[in-house]
Amino acid sequence: MKKILLGLTAVTFMLILTVGLLVWVDPFDLRVADRFGSDYDAALTAIPLESDVYMGVNLLNANLEQWQAFQTGDGGTAVADMQTEFETIMADEFGISIHEDMVPWLGQYLGVAILDVTLDEAGNVTAVEWLIVAETRNQDASDEFLTKLSAGFADQQGQSAQTLTHDDVDITVFDELAFTRSDNLVLVGSSATAVQSALDSQTNGQSLADVVGYAEAIAQLPADRFLTFFIPATQTRDLLAQLPANLLGVGAADVLPMALQGTAVALQAVPEGVQIDAISLYEESQLTAAQTQAIRQVSDSPASDLFPADTIAYFPGQSFATTWAYVREAMIATLGEADFDESMAIFGDNFGLNPDTDLFPLLDSTTAVALIPQQNNVALNGIDAQLGLAAAMSTENPAELDALVSNFNTMMVESGIGEIETVAGATAVYDFSTFLFPDLDLSYAIADDYLLLSNTPSSLLNLPTSGATLASTTDFQTVWQSFPDMTPGFYVNVAELATAVPELDELGVATAVSHIAGASTSQDNTITHRILIFIAD
Repeated sequence: MKKILLGLTAVTFMLILTVGLLVWVDPFDLRVADRFGSDYDAALTAIPLESDVYMGVNLLNANLEQWQAFQTGDGGTAVADMQTEFETIMADEFGISIHEDMVPWLGQYLGVAILDVTLDEAGNVTAVEWLIVAETRNQDASDEFLTKLSAGFADQQGQSAQTLTHDDVDITVFDELAFTRSDNLVLVGSSATAVQSALDSQTNGQSLADVVGYAEAIAQLPADRFLTFFIPATQTRDLLAQLPANLLGVGAADVLPMALQGTAVALQAVPEGVQIDAISLYEESQLTAAQTQAIRQVSDSPASDLFPADTIAYFPGQSFATTWAYVREAMIATLGEADFDESMAIFGDNFGLNPDTDLFPLLDSTTAVALIPQQNNVALNGIDAQLGLAAAMSTENPAELDALVSNFNTMMVESGIGEIETVAGATAVYDFSTFLFPDLDLSYAIADDYLLLSNTPSSLLNLPTSGATLASTTDFQTVWQSFPDMTPGFYVNVAELATAVPELDELGVATAVSHIAGASTSQDNTITHRILIFIAD
């Protein structure tokens, strides 16, 4: 008996040693060890270097039970609804059954890339070049799938397929779809060009993984993530450059620091619900002084004691003066300093204060924005909602700020440019209107070293609140304390928001989510953001 046990022990040891050696040497290129890590992605090997956006899916980390907790308004689940929608599209457009035609061969990794986006002068999308890469664990089954996909698409769309050979690989090509299998990867793209670029990446070993910052950013994401996104800075800058210029002729790309190297995002299921982590890398030596201050000064605001307990959303942050210095720098770089100074001076001549030299530098402490419930409906971006938007910007020089606002009020009334109605409340609120901007809704007040701004005077009448504050509520404290090592950046009570905005309730959002909150931190050339989506009980 003893010899038998010794023999079994020896066999077990040799078996473990053999498996260990196979995993380490990996003669069949299975990447077994990598598949339980966080850096490997089989689909990424065919994602072109110049892709605009990439989303990778690790099906091994798909915690479906957690996702099932997201209930929708009709009593179903978000996962079930999306699955049903996807199955319907595949059946109607391609004649494909997910369970019968895809599940038998689909491997651990799936990747989706946006290769290029074209916008018109108004910023509307006119064309998108895309690519899907799926790992296959059964090449014969995946080939059968592609054959059925070709027949189904030809039948549904009334098109005939063409065959294009690229590097000894045959590509099936339709007008707006192309696909093939190359080794252990199934490639599907919006055109033959998209699939060819994937084959080239797979062959020459140059993929999106070689972009500067990719490996470093991905390594800082949670290892057990389900979804991984990566957005290269260069492509983002090129895309933003196509958008129309906004404030004073400054485009979106102008305010994106050249030092930014890319952003990686991860999505995973956690006990609270869903966690989203974002890592943005930058090179500090390439930042200007204003950009450095804006990035480093990640700060909370004590204004949660200013707003009432029923506040729906709260967004604290750094001083407006810091933010303005960053934006100001970008505007001057675009417009030229002379034109910028002239535009600010013209505004000052008309309204009695120069934003650049008089007002914005005074707002040198913290800033916070909040959504507050209202009795009367207010139109926000075309949505009829029972809420008001209020901003609180604090200053270290309250007397100077008070004098500036008083001078503005006097000049507007005396010049006839604007009308100011004083609304009495716990704080004197000024409701401003002018024929120069007929659609402008602006109310403002000064209280507790804060300049308060809103789209409706009722949002400011009871600030600072004399009753229970947002900071004192259990919900706010619980959510805020979920970021022990980061600076909280926003809080949204989704259930209350759905009450104020009925459209959200109709979508079933409130039945799935109770709160959404986020936080940030910055160090070592890295900005880290985290968003938590809390599942409703």
